[in-house]
Amino acid sequence: MNRRPSLMAVAIATALGLTIAATAPPATAATISFDNIVDYSCGTQGKVSYATKAGSTGSAPVQRWLIDAYSDQGVTPVVKQFITGGFDWQERTITASDSLTAAGTVLTPAKRAQIGYLLSSRAQPAAPHDAVARYGVLWRAIGIVAGAPAPDVANCLAISDPATAIAAQVGGIPAGNTGQVSIVPQLSAYDAVRGVYLLTGIKLVDAGTGFDYSSLPAVSYTLPVTLTGASFDSATSKTSADLVVNQGVLEPVEIFVDKPGPITIDVTSLDTVPSTELHVLEADGVARQFVAAEQIQPAGATIARTAPTPVLSVTPTAVIDTTATLSVPVTPRFRTGLDTANLTVTSSAQTRTKTLALTAGSHTFTELNPNTTYTATYTRSDGYGGTASTTFTTGPVAPTGVRVTSTSTSAAVSWEPPPGATSYRVTVGDLERTVTSTSAQVSGLAPRTTYPVTVQAIGANPGATASTTVRTALAAPTGARSTSSTSTTAALVWNPVEGATDYLVQLAGIPRTWSTTSPTVTLTGLSAGRTYTATITATAPGEALSQATVTFATTPNTPPAVKITKRSPTTLTLAWTRGPAGSRYEVRVTGKGGKTVSTSSTSTTITGLTASSAYAVTVRTLVGSSASPWQTPIATSTTAKTAPKVTIKKTKKARKISVAKTAPGTKIRVQIRKGKTWRTVKTLKASKAGAAKVTVKTRAKVRVIVNASASTTKLVRTK
Repeated sequence: MNRRPSLMAVAIATALGLTIAATAPPATAATISFDNIVDYSCGTQGKVSYATKAGSTGSAPVQRWLIDAYSDQGVTPVVKQFITGGFDWQERTITASDSLTAAGTVLTPAKRAQIGYLLSSRAQPAAPHDAVARYGVLWRAIGIVAGAPAPDVANCLAISDPATAIAAQVGGIPAGNTGQVSIVPQLSAYDAVRGVYLLTGIKLVDAGTGFDYSSLPAVSYTLPVTLTGASFDSATSKTSADLVVNQGVLEPVEIFVDKPGPITIDVTSLDTVPSTELHVLEADGVARQFVAAEQIQPAGATIARTAPTPVLSVTPTAVIDTTATLSVPVTPRFRTGLDTANLTVTSSAQTRTKTLALTAGSHTFTELNPNTTYTATYTRSDGYGGTASTTFTTGPVAPTGVRVTSTSTSAAVSWEPPPGATSYRVTVGDLERTVTSTSAQVSGLAPRTTYPVTVQAIGANPGATASTTVRTALAAPTGARSTSSTSTTAALVWNPVEGATDYLVQLAGIPRTWSTTSPTVTLTGLSAGRTYTATITATAPGEALSQATVTFATTPNTPPAVKITKRSPTTLTLAWTRGPAGSRYEVRVTGKGGKTVSTSSTSTTITGLTASSAYAVTVRTLVGSSASPWQTPIATSTTAKTAPKVTIKKTKKARKISVAKTAPGTKIRVQIRKGKTWRTVKTLKASKAGAAKVTVKTRAKVRVIVNASASTTKLVRTK
């Protein structure tokens, strides 16, 4: 604030963390007498006086400004002096328990504190005339705080505007301040990248209320700051500076750390802080006067911090066969240190070192040896932080002997493995495969397209890449089929292939090629009843060929006439001569219960027919999808039904019954005569051989009933 100190005793300062209160004046002080009182008020208002008393030999005179306290309790000091020729005063501090009235209103504790601050903040002038206007404004500002009406004298009105501004400036001062004021610096966290702390503010805080005196308007303080282990300048050792806090604002100040370790920041104040105590002078018959209390010396502060040692590391972030990128932390340059660091990679056969700025963050080494293990170390040139290290292994060299073959939609890639490779990344165009073998199949390609092909070897890290190109073939013909055939010709068709200019057709086992520009061809000179496999090749100049196959058969010749080899009441057994290799046969029997069957054998039995019925029989040969004509049908018939054979043998106590020559599964009933009624005692079925046996314990007459079947008649035998 750069003010002159009050003539009263200066409050005792406090150290950081220890607050020592200034000694408060007693409620009643010793009598003070003044030799001279001069009126400096506005006109006849007489509200501001200046009192002096000569000091003793060698001491300064007593000088006080007397500000009327709006008490209306007596005449002004000047008038009293004229009446009495002199008077004595008593100085008193207004405490929390006191009730003080000004301008007819009891002042609140906050208003007392605000008036006390206004009085204490105006230092005593060297001579009265230096601050006449200033103290007139002060008297009016106190009146505004107290709620006193404005003066009605014209030449006093000029002080109202500045007084109003001054009164507004102290409106935020609270009650309850202790007068114990500490300096509170505000320090940011350590910036580990730049190696600095930032002093962002300094407050002058009351111990009782936490009120910041430096935040008041139109107030500034000069605060000397001394550093240990740090500097205000990054290049030189500047350890002290006077910082100015203006209306609570300090322009941020950088503090540069000398080196890792402890630093201290000591802050004191060149200025005193106005007191919020309210002092009054009282004398008999004289109006109460406000007087300034002594200002307060803030307690200094010390901040201790420890700048951390840089934490170093080195991390491989991109390693291939001959190149490695290593990441290192950005660390600060200390004021007494250096701004570089050394990054080194070492193998059994190679050492490479790079000097980096501390802000580099990374470096890429080139021309390293493939498939080689390196040790990387990182050390600051000033030694701070020690040494960080790690190991990495470069990737293998590129695969050799890369070979690519293709179809219309795929590519087969193969190669020779390099040392140290454990897997491979193969790309064909945008398609990628990762394999552990030395070949890869990539599908999903487009026909007639050129693709870049790469094969990258991968070991401990990705290695080098071999490159080539491949062009896919024409699309293979699709939809190939035979549309018609005879015993010596066949017509083939297929879907056209985009880009193809010609088609070649070859038959397996036949040294002949048919050529066509359209997707159809008729093959001639073929053998009857033979299956052929045709290969259709699409061609175009400069393009790889593509092929498709189709199987077809020529129409076989009509087989020899069918022969009837056996007949029964329900079956016909047929036979015929074998046709061409791979032939099948279709047999058609027409008549009651007739049917058509297919077989690869040269004989078959038609079942489920009706006894004693006429039938027509014909056969044709099938080869692939081709068929010969039906042969001329022959007429035949099934045989008549046969009668089963039943034998009944009597014994003394039983009847033994045998049934033969009936159809398998035929139902057989055995009955016994009881009086005039036949009662069934046994029911059974004929075996697969058409036979059955049973013994019935009885001496009575027995009847055996064998049901009819498709091939046998019904039989009833009694004995």
